[in-house]
Amino acid sequence: LNCTLDHALSQTVGDTADKWVINLYSDADLGKCPFTKRSTSGVYAEIAGPKTLAPIVGHSVKQTSMSESTPEAELVAAAKAIRGSGIPLLDLLENLLHRKVTMKAWEDNEATEAIIKNGYSPKLRPLGRTHGVSIGRLNECYSGDQNVATIHRVDTSEMKADIFTKSFLEVPKWLLA
Repeated sequence: LNCTLDHALSQTVGDTADKWVINLYSDADLGKCPFTKRSTSGVYAEIAGPKTLAPIVGHSVKQTSMSESTPEAELVAAAKAIRGSGIPLLDLLENLLHRKVTMKAWEDNEATEAIIKNGYSPKLRPLGRTHGVSIGRLNECYSGDQNVATIHRVDTSEMKADIFTKSFLEVPKWLLA
């Protein structure tokens, strides 16, 4: 504890609630568990505004099945994020604030983003059986009638969910995360 006294989680809330949006980040590694070769899903959510940055959710969980590709692992993480954190947080804020709240989902894998936008991938047809994830449902959440969130591209160096899925061996990368 003495070595980490300067480590703290901080929040800045400088806007009124009418300017708040939810930023939802999800990330996955690919088979990093040395024993099971399963991937890890990481989720990070924050309330943000021009002068607001308030981390709300952060967690890491091992996926229930082995993934065979990075997009497969990333889709599982995206489904976990929207279903387990994004929608509940959106419902909570909309009920508290009595207004529609915008949620932006951030993805750093171009292939995963394209699969979500298309709503289908022939190579990932077994995803529903192996992981219980529906690409069609993800597509509906991000662009269909539900329109729960919009999906946006973020550079890998700015992926805030990395801290829940990766080891950091270099101090500058750890400090950035």
